[in-house]
Amino acid sequence: MQDVDVKAGSRLHDLLEVRANAGGAAEVRRLAALRGGVDASLLGRAIADWTTEKLEADLEQAFDADPFALMAKAWSQIAKVRDAVNKSAGPPPAAATVSLLKHDIDARLRPRLVLSVEGVDWCDVEFELKLALAIESAELELFGGALRALRLGKVTGSLTLACQGVPVEAFRRELKFDASYAFDPPILGRTAAA
Repeated sequence: MQDVDVKAGSRLHDLLEVRANAGGAAEVRRLAALRGGVDASLLGRAIADWTTEKLEADLEQAFDADPFALMAKAWSQIAKVRDAVNKSAGPPPAAATVSLLKHDIDARLRPRLVLSVEGVDWCDVEFELKLALAIESAELELFGGALRALRLGKVTGSLTLACQGVPVEAFRRELKFDASYAFDPPILGRTAAA
């Protein structure tokens, strides 16, 4: 398992590093082949055509989400965060901070990618991407109804990818977070808190 640094502006597909994991890409292609249920002689060529570059582009499109936006979405469910977002929005806009004690965040995305053979849709491939975080403490700095800075206590987290319900171990990552982040543009606007 590999450690990956999470920077402000990261996307989930960046953390997977598909291009650096030929073994993981091969496993996803194998699971996709099983999903297709087509004769291996025909299928082998179609799956071989789903190159690592194509897989990376498909995953980039499917997992074009910011881990901090997922965290903010989870935080927006907490009443005191929602209240602080509304107060900071004004009028007039004002700064507000919210302190959170130990908590867990479990976010899941379940996109489907469609594979095509010579322009004809052949099968869809089901993915599950899971972001699991245990956060010792967090202080959110809000302004104008949006999250503009974040200070974190100890965070342990992982990112896992499953294809057709089977975990792809080559894409399992332990996530490393810095102690503080600033967001420009800010995230967690009033629409997320609503």
